[in-house]
Amino acid sequence: MNTTLALRAGIEPALALMERVLHPVHPLAEAYPLAFQEGFPGKVVQLADDQAARCALAVVPRVFVLPGGAIKLGLIGSVVTDPAFRQQGLASQALAAAEEYARREGCLATLLWADDAGFYLARGYRAVGVEVDIPLPPEALNRLPVAQGVREFEARDLRLMHVLHVSQPVRVHRSLDETRALLAVPGCRILVATRDDLPIAYAILGRGEDLGHVIHEWAGEAQAVLGLIRAHGERYYAERGAQSQCLFVIAPEFPQPVTQTLCDLDTQARRGVLGFGKLVDRRQALERIAAAMNCDLNTAQDRLQGFSDRELLEALLPPRAESQNAIHIARALGGAPNQLPRFPFAWGLDSI
Repeated sequence: MNTTLALRAGIEPALALMERVLHPVHPLAEAYPLAFQEGFPGKVVQLADDQAARCALAVVPRVFVLPGGAIKLGLIGSVVTDPAFRQQGLASQALAAAEEYARREGCLATLLWADDAGFYLARGYRAVGVEVDIPLPPEALNRLPVAQGVREFEARDLRLMHVLHVSQPVRVHRSLDETRALLAVPGCRILVATRDDLPIAYAILGRGEDLGHVIHEWAGEAQAVLGLIRAHGERYYAERGAQSQCLFVIAPEFPQPVTQTLCDLDTQARRGVLGFGKLVDRRQALERIAAAMNCDLNTAQDRLQGFSDRELLEALLPPRAESQNAIHIARALGGAPNQLPRFPFAWGLDSI
């Protein structure tokens, strides 16, 4: 069985396997352009014999922008094994190859979203990061403002919408071309609020087969965003009925008016984890912790040698923004936990 990091010309066997196993409604190259389309940063790891690909996954290095800095993470997705070749350790081999690639690309850690958490926990992954999940039942919508100039997204809005996204204090870095590709992903309903017919805010509901009841990305003027969330909700319940699956908004925990207003609706918002992560570059983690604590690397290496990779990662990307490890590591270096990076967040279009 050969393990390869496929070039664009060589991903067809992996894509064929992924689509046979996953049965996506939309072609994977349309649903996840950054992973599978030419000109974007994704790569495919595939294990193949002389007949076909037997195991495959996608890995996309991405830069997470945080207040005061940035962290590079390798996003992993579409992990599949041919049913006839399961229980042979192939997925573990592919995962290890993806982790090594992410390390070589300068990533601090890998990050994924898992249906089978047990498989990844057994391979060193742990819950990391935080998102706020806010339910919006029909009766909560009339407590939100009414947006002005609401309409569907049009191609001419692209550049201004990209500017709005870039203004977010927590995000994953995107180029304009990446924003263009992501806004074309099937299954997205994109509403914009306008002033003089120019976008001042946007909000996105749904993505492919996922997030059909979730408003997962938004940016712009706070009151306009809240109005767009109301508009999405009114359309959602009008089309599906008041007894349909409850609409949700996912938001970063970073303090900002939209998140605070939605949480103040008292609809039982809760903290969820961002995903599952694994440290792939211990030295980089120590360098980042040392820089945050204003100490030299040798001191950090010496005082933190008893901490595991998992503990270092949880200090840097604490699950649900709570971490005893962050407290212990900060104390060991004479600093405070809030000096460490906080609030990493992937908007819905960033997931793979």
